[in-house]
Amino acid sequence: MAQIDIADAATAGVKFTLRRPLTVLVWGALVVVFLALLIGLFGGGIVTSIVALAQSPDASPRPEAILSLIGGFLGFFCLLFLGSMVLGAVVMAAALRAELEPEKTGLAYLRFGAQELWLIGVNFVLWVVLFVAQMVMGIPLIVLMVAMGAASFGMHPGGGSAAFTGAMASALGVRLIGQLVILGVTVWLWCRLSMGPVMSFRERQFRLFESWNLTRGHAWSIFLTLLVVIVMFIGLEIVLYILGGLAMFAAITPIPGITDFQTFFSRPPGEWIGQFAPAAAIMALLMVILVGVGNAMTWTAVARLYRQIGLPGETPPAAVAAVPA
Repeated sequence: MAQIDIADAATAGVKFTLRRPLTVLVWGALVVVFLALLIGLFGGGIVTSIVALAQSPDASPRPEAILSLIGGFLGFFCLLFLGSMVLGAVVMAAALRAELEPEKTGLAYLRFGAQELWLIGVNFVLWVVLFVAQMVMGIPLIVLMVAMGAASFGMHPGGGSAAFTGAMASALGVRLIGQLVILGVTVWLWCRLSMGPVMSFRERQFRLFESWNLTRGHAWSIFLTLLVVIVMFIGLEIVLYILGGLAMFAAITPIPGITDFQTFFSRPPGEWIGQFAPAAAIMALLMVILVGVGNAMTWTAVARLYRQIGLPGETPPAAVAAVPA
C-alpha cells in the first residue's frame, strides 16, 4: 500500500506560495473583488436602511424600510452563496491544476470549464452527505438528552431547582460529548471522501464515493496532514491580524470625531463611509493574502496526497521555481 509523506504534503502549499506568490494573490483577489462588488451592490442600501432605523428609535419603523433591509440581506446572501460555490470551485481547481497539471499555467492556472463544473457538483454532494450524516447522528443525541433529563427529574420527584439543575447538567454533558463525537465522525468522513473532488477534477467525472476505497488505511495520515496545514495557517492568521490590526488602528485614529460614535454615525452615510477607505483597503489586502494562501495550502496539500496514494509512481512537479509568478 502506498505511504503518505505528511511533511511533504503539508508543506506543498507553502512551497508553492513561495514559488508563485503573485499567482496565489490573484486567487485571493478574485474572491475579494467579488465580495467588494456584492458590498457595492447591496451595502449602500443596507447601511442606509440601518442608519434610518437607528436615527428614529422612538418612531415605529416603516414597513417599506424593513422590507428594503430584508430584501437587501436576502439578495446579498443569495448571490454570496451562488458566487462562493462557483468561485470556490474555480480557485480550488486552480490549486489542484497547479499541482496535478503544472504545465497548464494560463492566467494563474484559472479556468472555467468541465473540471470546474464537476467540482461544483461534487463539492455540493459532499456538503449534503456531511450535513445529512450530522443530522442522522444528531437524532439519537437529542433522544439521549431528553432521556437523561427525564431521568434526572425522576430522581427528584418533588421537582424544584435541584431537578432542573440536574436535568440541565445532564443535557449539557451529553450535548458536549455528543457534539465531539459528531465532529470526529464528520472529520473522519471528510478524510475518507477528500480525494473525491480531486479524482473528479482529474478524470472529469463524478468520483466522490470512489474516494472511499482509495483512502482506506490513510484517514489518519490525511487528518494529520490537514491538521499541520491548519496549525500553520492559524499561525499566519495571528501574525497578519496583529499587523493588520495595528495598521487599521493607525488608519482610523486620525478620523475627526471618531471617538464620539453616536454623533459620528448619526451623520449621512455618504459623509463618513469614504473616511474608512484606508482601513477598508488594509482589510481587503489581508483578505486577499489569507484567502489566496489558505486556498493554496489546503488544496495543494490535498492534491499532493492524491499524488502519493492515487498516483504513487508519479513524481511531484519539480523546479517550477524558475518560472516567474
